[in-house]
Amino acid sequence: METYKAIMERHSARSFKDKEVPFEVIGKILEAGKAAPSAGNLQNWKFIVVSKENKKHEIAEACAEQHWIGGAPFIIVVVGEPEAAKRHYGTRGERLYTIQNSAAAIENMLIMASDLGIAGCWIGAFDEGKLRHELRIPESGVIYAVLPFGYALGELEKPPEKRLELVTYFEEWGQTKKFPAADTGWNSMIMKEGLHETHANGQKLFEKIKAKVAEKLKLKKKEDNKEEKKHSGH
Repeated sequence: METYKAIMERHSARSFKDKEVPFEVIGKILEAGKAAPSAGNLQNWKFIVVSKENKKHEIAEACAEQHWIGGAPFIIVVVGEPEAAKRHYGTRGERLYTIQNSAAAIENMLIMASDLGIAGCWIGAFDEGKLRHELRIPESGVIYAVLPFGYALGELEKPPEKRLELVTYFEEWGQTKKFPAADTGWNSMIMKEGLHETHANGQKLFEKIKAKVAEKLKLKKKEDNKEEKKHSGH
């Protein structure tokens, strides 16, 4: 899958198939998280992978009793290490850079999962004390996200989004610019890809039909020749 498509088709899932995700797929998702940018390349994060049923249930309870989370084949809990950033960048490193670093890793994992056909959801509502106790996370670690992953049960709906010109300024705050509808935006890009794919599929179907018609005409001609020979006495 192309990067653009993986990003645009990444939607949150809250129900999953009862189907195990191969460990090599989980590994790729984790590798994507590890490859995220971080201030000073500190990589001050830890990823806790949870797949045991009892632990998933406890995590779901700690996430405001969102029981559907326990139905995910696996969960990744993202924990930041603010002290590592504080040593290098002071308060800004502790309170901002660690959050940015962890958020970049989280988004990388969600996009990679999308690319691999795996759905996920970014959960921020949880009782940190309960999670800390259940997963034995030290006080030096700060939990930033709970990410349930799995094969989505049913089609994922795209939520409504604001138009690009409503969230983008140029040169300074408040300076907007009209984007050409034909060249930008999710709908136009996806539509172009869809039309191209439809045309390609249509062409393949046409070629198949053409080949079948040619084959039937060939058989009919052969039958006609047989009949002609029969009537002519040959």
